[in-house]
Amino acid sequence: MQIFRCERCGRIVEEQVEGRGPIICCGEEMRVLSPNEFPELLEEHRPRIYHDGGILVEVGAIPHEMDESNRIIWVEIVREDGTRIRRYLEGEKRPEASFGRIDGNIEVRILCSRHGLWIFEHKTAKLDLVGAVRKAVERFNELRGRESSARILEISGESIVVEFTGNFCRTCGFYDYFEDLRLLMEDYNVRASIKVIEEFEDGSIVTYSIERDRDGSGRLSE
Repeated sequence: MQIFRCERCGRIVEEQVEGRGPIICCGEEMRVLSPNEFPELLEEHRPRIYHDGGILVEVGAIPHEMDESNRIIWVEIVREDGTRIRRYLEGEKRPEASFGRIDGNIEVRILCSRHGLWIFEHKTAKLDLVGAVRKAVERFNELRGRESSARILEISGESIVVEFTGNFCRTCGFYDYFEDLRLLMEDYNVRASIKVIEEFEDGSIVTYSIERDRDGSGRLSE
Protein backbone atom coordinates (compact mmCIF):
# COMPACT_ATOMS: atom_id res chain seq x y z
CA MET A 1 0.00 0.00 0.00
CA GLN A 2 1.71 3.16 -1.21
CA ILE A 3 1.29 6.52 0.50
CA PHE A 4 1.20 9.73 -1.54
CA ARG A 5 1.65 13.38 -0.60
CA CYS A 6 0.69 16.57 -2.40
CA GLU A 7 3.66 18.93 -2.44
CA ARG A 8 1.38 21.97 -2.68
CA CYS A 9 -1.27 21.50 0.01
CA GLY A 10 0.23 18.66 2.09
CA ARG A 11 -2.66 16.24 1.55
CA ILE A 12 -1.72 12.61 2.25
CA VAL A 13 -3.49 9.73 0.51
CA GLU A 14 -3.02 5.99 1.05
CA GLU A 15 -3.71 3.73 -1.91
CA GLN A 16 -5.62 0.65 -0.78
CA VAL A 17 -6.19 -0.76 -4.29
CA GLU A 18 -3.77 0.03 -7.09
CA GLY A 19 -5.21 1.94 -10.04
CA ARG A 20 -4.00 2.53 -13.58
CA GLY A 21 -3.48 6.28 -13.62
CA PRO A 22 -1.62 8.81 -11.45
CA ILE A 23 -3.18 10.37 -8.36
CA ILE A 24 -3.67 14.10 -8.94
CA CYS A 25 -4.04 16.89 -6.36
CA CYS A 26 -3.82 20.67 -6.87
CA GLY A 27 -3.33 19.99 -10.58
CA GLU A 28 -0.12 17.96 -10.02
CA GLU A 29 0.75 14.29 -9.66
CA MET A 30 1.12 13.34 -5.99
CA ARG A 31 4.52 12.06 -4.84
CA VAL A 32 5.07 8.60 -3.35
CA LEU A 33 6.47 8.86 0.18
CA SER A 34 9.71 6.95 0.66
CA PRO A 35 10.57 5.78 4.19
CA ASN A 36 13.03 7.74 6.33
CA GLU A 37 13.61 10.57 3.83
CA PHE A 38 15.04 12.94 6.45
CA PRO A 39 17.89 11.14 8.31
CA GLU A 40 18.66 14.32 10.28
CA LEU A 41 15.20 13.97 11.89
CA LEU A 42 15.63 10.30 12.76
CA GLU A 43 15.51 10.78 16.54
CA GLU A 44 12.35 12.88 16.37
CA HIS A 45 10.55 9.88 14.86
CA ARG A 46 12.36 6.89 16.35
CA PRO A 47 9.95 4.72 18.36
CA ARG A 48 10.74 3.88 21.97
CA ILE A 49 9.21 0.46 22.58
CA TYR A 50 8.23 -0.80 26.01
CA HIS A 51 7.17 -4.36 26.84
CA ASP A 52 4.77 -4.76 29.76
CA GLY A 53 2.37 -7.56 28.95
CA GLY A 54 1.69 -5.82 25.64
CA ILE A 55 3.66 -3.31 23.58
CA LEU A 56 3.64 0.45 24.06
CA VAL A 57 5.15 2.52 21.23
CA GLU A 58 6.15 6.11 22.02
CA VAL A 59 7.32 8.24 19.09
CA GLY A 60 10.48 10.30 19.49
CA ALA A 61 13.54 10.24 21.72
CA ILE A 62 11.84 13.37 23.06
CA PRO A 63 8.08 12.95 22.52
CA HIS A 64 7.11 14.16 19.05
CA GLU A 65 4.98 17.28 18.65
CA MET A 66 1.25 16.74 18.32
CA ASP A 67 -0.05 20.07 17.03
CA GLU A 68 -2.03 20.89 13.90
CA SER A 69 1.01 21.55 11.70
CA ASN A 70 3.21 18.65 12.78
CA ARG A 71 1.83 15.50 14.36
CA ILE A 72 1.92 11.71 14.22
CA ILE A 73 -1.11 10.46 12.30
CA TRP A 74 -0.78 6.75 13.00
CA VAL A 75 1.49 4.03 14.33
CA GLU A 76 1.39 0.59 12.75
CA ILE A 77 2.99 -2.71 13.72
CA VAL A 78 3.67 -5.31 11.02
CA ARG A 79 4.20 -8.88 12.22
CA GLU A 80 6.57 -11.37 10.62
CA ASP A 81 3.62 -12.99 8.80
CA GLY A 82 2.70 -9.63 7.21
CA THR A 83 -0.40 -8.91 9.29
CA ARG A 84 -0.78 -5.30 10.41
CA ILE A 85 -2.22 -3.55 13.44
CA ARG A 86 -2.71 0.23 13.19
CA ARG A 87 -3.55 2.83 15.83
CA TYR A 88 -4.63 6.34 14.84
CA LEU A 89 -3.47 9.07 17.21
CA GLU A 90 -5.43 12.08 18.36
CA GLY A 91 -4.02 15.60 18.23
CA GLU A 92 -2.88 17.26 21.48
CA LYS A 93 -2.37 13.85 23.16
CA ARG A 94 0.91 12.02 23.74
CA PRO A 95 2.45 10.46 20.61
CA GLU A 96 2.05 6.88 21.76
CA ALA A 97 0.02 3.80 20.91
CA SER A 98 -0.70 0.60 22.84
CA PHE A 99 -0.84 -2.87 21.31
CA GLY A 100 -1.48 -6.28 22.79
CA ARG A 101 1.17 -8.94 23.24
CA ILE A 102 3.03 -9.60 20.01
CA ASP A 103 5.66 -12.33 19.75
CA GLY A 104 8.51 -12.35 17.26
CA ASN A 105 10.26 -9.58 15.38
CA ILE A 106 8.16 -6.64 14.22
CA GLU A 107 8.34 -3.65 11.89
CA VAL A 108 7.09 -0.34 13.25
CA ARG A 109 5.66 2.10 10.69
CA ILE A 110 4.96 5.73 11.63
CA LEU A 111 3.25 8.40 9.53
CA CYS A 112 4.07 12.04 10.32
CA SER A 113 1.94 14.81 8.83
CA ARG A 114 5.01 16.91 7.99
CA HIS A 115 7.90 14.47 7.54
CA GLY A 116 6.21 11.49 5.95
CA LEU A 117 6.71 7.77 6.47
CA TRP A 118 9.16 6.17 8.90
CA ILE A 119 9.92 2.46 9.18
CA PHE A 120 11.94 0.79 11.93
CA GLU A 121 12.77 -2.81 12.74
CA HIS A 122 12.42 -4.08 16.28
CA LYS A 123 14.11 -7.36 17.07
CA THR A 124 12.62 -9.37 19.91
CA ALA A 125 14.42 -12.55 18.90
CA LYS A 126 17.52 -13.19 20.98
CA LEU A 127 20.92 -12.25 19.59
CA ASP A 128 24.13 -12.58 21.54
CA LEU A 129 25.69 -9.29 22.62
CA VAL A 130 28.29 -9.19 19.84
CA GLY A 131 25.73 -10.05 17.17
CA ALA A 132 23.31 -7.42 18.42
CA VAL A 133 25.95 -4.66 18.44
CA ARG A 134 27.09 -5.64 14.95
CA LYS A 135 23.51 -5.40 13.68
CA ALA A 136 23.12 -1.96 15.27
CA VAL A 137 26.36 -0.73 13.66
CA GLU A 138 25.29 -2.10 10.26
CA ARG A 139 21.99 -0.25 10.57
CA PHE A 140 23.77 2.94 11.62
CA ASN A 141 25.99 2.79 8.54
CA GLU A 142 22.95 2.27 6.32
CA LEU A 143 21.23 5.34 7.75
CA ARG A 144 24.19 7.66 8.35
CA GLY A 145 26.81 6.35 5.92
CA ARG A 146 26.93 9.50 3.81
CA GLU A 147 27.86 11.58 6.85
CA SER A 148 29.58 9.19 9.24
CA SER A 149 30.55 5.54 9.49
CA ALA A 150 30.98 3.45 12.63
CA ARG A 151 33.43 0.60 13.24
CA ILE A 152 33.56 -1.66 16.28
CA LEU A 153 36.97 -1.65 17.93
CA GLU A 154 36.26 -3.74 21.03
CA ILE A 155 33.41 -5.45 22.87
CA SER A 156 34.18 -6.60 26.40
CA GLY A 157 32.04 -7.68 29.31
CA GLU A 158 31.60 -4.10 30.48
CA SER A 159 31.97 -1.83 27.47
CA ILE A 160 31.67 -1.33 23.72
CA VAL A 161 34.27 0.80 21.91
CA VAL A 162 33.34 2.25 18.51
CA GLU A 163 35.28 4.46 16.10
CA PHE A 164 33.30 7.12 14.19
CA THR A 165 34.77 8.76 11.08
CA GLY A 166 33.32 10.91 8.33
CA ASN A 167 32.44 14.43 7.29
CA PHE A 168 29.85 15.03 10.01
CA CYS A 169 29.30 18.59 11.18
CA ARG A 170 30.98 19.13 14.56
CA THR A 171 28.97 22.27 15.30
CA CYS A 172 25.46 20.98 14.57
CA GLY A 173 24.59 17.73 16.26
CA PHE A 174 28.10 16.21 16.26
CA TYR A 175 27.35 14.18 19.39
CA ASP A 176 23.95 13.11 18.04
CA TYR A 177 25.70 10.48 15.91
CA PHE A 178 26.93 8.73 19.04
CA GLU A 179 23.46 8.89 20.58
CA ASP A 180 21.97 7.52 17.34
CA LEU A 181 24.05 4.36 17.68
CA ARG A 182 23.15 4.04 21.37
CA LEU A 183 19.45 4.10 20.46
CA LEU A 184 19.96 1.67 17.60
CA MET A 185 21.56 -0.75 20.06
CA GLU A 186 18.36 -0.47 22.12
CA ASP A 187 16.45 -1.60 19.03
CA TYR A 188 18.47 -4.82 19.28
CA ASN A 189 17.87 -5.10 23.03
CA VAL A 190 21.24 -3.80 24.22
CA ARG A 191 21.13 -0.99 26.78
CA ALA A 192 24.26 1.16 27.05
CA SER A 193 25.28 4.69 28.00
CA ILE A 194 28.00 6.93 26.58
CA LYS A 195 30.98 6.85 28.96
CA VAL A 196 33.98 8.41 27.19
CA ILE A 197 34.41 10.40 23.95
CA GLU A 198 37.94 10.78 22.58
CA GLU A 199 38.11 13.16 19.62
CA PHE A 200 40.81 13.05 16.94
CA GLU A 201 41.29 14.93 13.67
CA ASP A 202 38.91 12.92 11.50
CA GLY A 203 36.47 11.57 14.06
CA SER A 204 36.05 10.14 17.53
CA ILE A 205 36.41 6.96 19.54
CA VAL A 206 33.40 6.46 21.80
CA THR A 207 33.23 4.04 24.72
CA TYR A 208 29.77 2.85 25.73
CA SER A 209 29.20 1.35 29.17
CA ILE A 210 26.90 -1.68 29.10
CA GLU A 211 24.02 -1.46 31.56
CA ARG A 212 23.26 -4.85 33.07
CA ASP A 213 19.90 -6.38 33.88
CA ARG A 214 19.41 -8.54 36.94
CA ASP A 215 20.56 -11.60 35.04
CA GLY A 216 23.80 -9.81 34.08
CA SER A 217 23.09 -10.19 30.36
CA GLY A 218 23.40 -6.54 29.38
CA ARG A 219 20.14 -6.91 27.46
CA LEU A 220 16.80 -5.20 27.76
CA SER A 221 13.98 -7.11 29.39
CA GLU A 222 11.29 -8.27 26.98
